[in-house]
Amino acid sequence: MKTLKTEDLIKAQRRASKESIRVTKALKMPYYTVKNGFLYLVNPDGSEKKIRKAVFGTQKINQKKIKIKNGNETL
Repeated sequence: MKTLKTEDLIKAQRRASKESIRVTKALKMPYYTVKNGFLYLVNPDGSEKKIRKAVFGTQKINQKKIKIKNGNETL
């Protein structure tokens, strides 16, 4: 059984987000992001356009550890 920390999950999420943005820019496609409670459209050239107020907000969770049982005994 492996224990995952919240910090590890946050790092994985940031890494995945950065990779997604990098690939989207390489394909010259726009993407959406949330900043300061507003939804922005970011074009490949870096220009941003405010679309509207974000429907959802950010919630802080005080979770310290998550345990995941591994069903594969070979690991």
